[in-house]
Amino acid sequence: MASERITVAITQAFAGERPIAVLLDPYNPTGSTRHVSFYTAKRTRWETVAGRCHVNWAVCDSDWEAEFCRVVESHPRVRAYVKNHGLGLGVPYRQGSGGRIYLPDFIVLGRRRRCRRCPG
Repeated sequence: MASERITVAITQAFAGERPIAVLLDPYNPTGSTRHVSFYTAKRTRWETVAGRCHVNWAVCDSDWEAEFCRVVESHPRVRAYVKNHGLGLGVPYRQGSGGRIYLPDFIVLGRRRRCRRCPG
């Protein structure tokens, strides 16, 4: 719901100008966590549930992030999630005339709600 609100706000802010489009890295159009491997000395980490996260630990920067893991694993509309630690997923955007990259803390794949007005 939060990402939908952010998307709507950004889209409405630039209505009538030019459309907002996601630009994939031309050299890495798809991603994989196959080669992600790192050690950590952090004590704040969450052992993930295999059915919801494909890596075995989420290294947390705070107790808030550990709580996020607990909540997201039990939320019925979440299909999968992963902490964006060492994965390098960045979302390019423009601020003024300069390009910037937003690095989200987590990546979440949610289930869509069925529209009550739509058949099926």
